[in-house]
Amino acid sequence: ANIQAMKGGKAIFTNPATAVNCGGAPQKICYLAEDAWRSAGVRSNIDVSFFTATPGIFACPSYRVELEKIMKSKDIQYFVKMNLVEVDGDAKVATFKAEGGELVSKNFDFLHVTPPMGAPDFVKNS
Repeated sequence: ANIQAMKGGKAIFTNPATAVNCGGAPQKICYLAEDAWRSAGVRSNIDVSFFTATPGIFACPSYRVELEKIMKSKDIQYFVKMNLVEVDGDAKVATFKAEGGELVSKNFDFLHVTPPMGAPDFVKNS
């Protein structure tokens, strides 16, 4: 499903353990989708969750506190130290590895994945 087609169910947004080009991008799409669903009158039918592999939803503590308030006000559940390790698209199941190594599977109807990012080897090794 895409954002406009989503009328109900579970929506999951992810943030990887690696640095990303824009630290706020994984959250921005979550907020934009939430607003689109609210504007379309279907937000109450959609359970929105944000999973990040990092220890907090944002690296800078002062921004993190404010962003947590925003997520709470928008009824977006967030989970930290949960790294996406597998997606079964046919079954619509996302599997996360928790900090202690436990695997946690979550069903979804909509999944937005921010992939792990890194410098190309020739830059990393220079």
